[in-house]
Amino acid sequence: MIRTFISILITTLLLLGLSVYDICYVQNTFDYFNEILESLFEKTEAHTANYQDGDAVRLFWEDKREVFHIWLPHSSIQEIDVQLSEAIGYLYQENYEDSLAKLQVLISLSSLIPDSYTLKWKNIL
Repeated sequence: MIRTFISILITTLLLLGLSVYDICYVQNTFDYFNEILESLFEKTEAHTANYQDGDAVRLFWEDKREVFHIWLPHSSIQEIDVQLSEAIGYLYQENYEDSLAKLQVLISLSSLIPDSYTLKWKNIL
């Protein structure tokens, strides 16, 4: 009886610990990704961004994307992949206006995605 209670308690604590880690990791990574995107947005607005700037953001995202496949649905990850590829393509063509639109979508996604997977009443109900 005591061993059963202890094993249930340990399992519950492990699950809570992993949940807190998951929420913190996803939120911190997306906060940093949002900062990178806003920096690229400002450079694009000033027409000083180039393909290499966009490629640096893509490399960061590809590194983090591998870990996010554990925590996030593939559709959310795929949406960021598509929008980021289009934004970088527009930067390659020096089409800053269309790139700004895609970057704005990415900035919105980088704040909405982690918010939809955190522990909040609106996500539970």
